[in-house]
Amino acid sequence: LKSPFAPVAPPSSTACETFFSAIEDHEKTRAHEPVMVDVTNGDKSMTYRELSKKTKSLAGFIKSRGFPVNG
Repeated sequence: LKSPFAPVAPPSSTACETFFSAIEDHEKTRAHEPVMVDVTNGDKSMTYRELSKKTKSLAGFIKSRGFPVNG
């Protein structure tokens, strides 16, 4: 089978790198905007800054348990 679409180059970064980079970019421009809102209780939300802190904390915990950083 031949695709009618042009070939796509493989990504130059991992999914994790892309994910964390997107969070950091949004934290710089939208730090205090909500990224998540609890739909069952609209007064609970998380900002991009809070998400960034929590993901960095989780990454540090995982690394401290001996999981590889890039692999």
